[in-house]
Amino acid sequence: MALTGKAENFTESEAREYLKANGLDIEEYPKMLHSAMKTDGRARACMFKSIITNQSVDEVETLKNVKIPVLLLGGQEDAFVNYDYVKEIQWSSLVETQIIEREDHSFVWNNSKLFNTLMMKHLSKNHTNQATI
Repeated sequence: MALTGKAENFTESEAREYLKANGLDIEEYPKMLHSAMKTDGRARACMFKSIITNQSVDEVETLKNVKIPVLLLGGQEDAFVNYDYVKEIQWSSLVETQIIEREDHSFVWNNSKLFNTLMMKHLSKNHTNQATI
């Protein structure tokens, strides 16, 4: 639990401990070790703080009520996202879903060129009359 609120990046041993504590088998998800070490500790600490101070946001309610076109973009091997559950959410404005094979939670970092291409395509197609995001 103490690692969750750590504001600095993880060492390899801390990343292994964190993943194990969260029920992730490094043998099954080997890319997660790299991802856990790469994650900006300040983001993890901020998320943890919002949870323990009861200031977190109900993400499902947000998805149900968002008013701008949404792209669901992620890696098929993401150990943190249950896509079967996500498909059941009654999105108000989901316009496109792209789940990339052989990618995981760190898709944004590991394949940033593809991520940026897909994101820019979505933005240019769906957000031309909206404020810059």
